[in-house]
Amino acid sequence: MSKEITAKPVSHNAVIVAAGTKSDNNDYPLTARLETGEYIKVWHDAALKRGTSVTIDVITWENGWTDTFVVTC
Repeated sequence: MSKEITAKPVSHNAVIVAAGTKSDNNDYPLTARLETGEYIKVWHDAALKRGTSVTIDVITWENGWTDTFVVTC
């Protein structure tokens, strides 16, 4: 029997403030500033330009781990 996933994403409006060079996994490290003023690092498969507005989902799992995803850009 599979366990139901109950973690709900929290969406944030953000602006990309920095993008690093492509990693060995072909992802780019991006730093974004959330609408709250906080900064968050997220990995994405495309290099987004500084100033790009995005929506970022943050999922916090029952064990305390978090995953971040760029869902719109």
